[in-house]
Amino acid sequence: ALVMGALTLLGSFLGGDDIQLVRDHVLVNRPSVAHARQLFDPATNRDLYQPVALLSFQLNFAMVRALGLQPVAPGEVPGVWVFHLTNVLLHGVCAVLVCALAWRLTGRVSIAAATGVLFALHPLNVEAVAWINGRMTLLSTVFLLAAILLFERYRDRGGLWRGAVVVLLVALCHMSKVRMALPLLMFALLWGREPAWALMSPNVPRDIIYALGAGVYEELVFRLMAIAILHMLLTDLIGLHPRTGAIIAIACSAGLFAAYHFTAENPFTWVKFIFYS
Repeated sequence: ALVMGALTLLGSFLGGDDIQLVRDHVLVNRPSVAHARQLFDPATNRDLYQPVALLSFQLNFAMVRALGLQPVAPGEVPGVWVFHLTNVLLHGVCAVLVCALAWRLTGRVSIAAATGVLFALHPLNVEAVAWINGRMTLLSTVFLLAAILLFERYRDRGGLWRGAVVVLLVALCHMSKVRMALPLLMFALLWGREPAWALMSPNVPRDIIYALGAGVYEELVFRLMAIAILHMLLTDLIGLHPRTGAIIAIACSAGLFAAYHFTAENPFTWVKFIFYS
């Protein structure tokens, strides 16, 4: 990974996001505790909530100042190599985690080493390493791989602290760059740990039909019919404002839907009621 990314240390900021989100971002290029807190404000990030990655850029600027680095040429940002070096090191961490995950899944050192080297040298990873703003992808990948590895350990050994750290890593992953595939990867690990036939019920087709039928029935009765009827009664008969009637109708429908699930075998609890609602 270090060999692949060595030449990027000679690079600078590219156009686009490197300029807007790193070089010219006031909260990033002027490191302070107050600016660091602002980075986690959703209003600051608008449609791209990536505060962890932006915080890492701020730390790079703080490092450049602490080292007293000077611009190579007039008008340039000093110490650009610090940003590139951080990306290269993060890519190296990713390669190590890929190697560890491959060893965890296969139990074979040779396969794990080959997988790690392939990941480190693969051309598809060049953009994330060479482009300073590729930090979002690199950080999210680090947290993603770490979450999967710890999730595997949690499944084997349990431990509340392990589960809590997995949740924290998942949150950090999504605060670096949203990774929609992470839940699917964890599900794949759950499925892959046992033979497929051991996880499947012998009556899978019947169970699927029952589940679909129950879902359609519940949605038809409690979502469409109940909300429509309640909204009509609240607005037409009682005279409530349509928006107010809609809110009350939806809330009542959710309550009825939750109450419908309670039986002698499944007694009422507030936790279950909130979950069903």
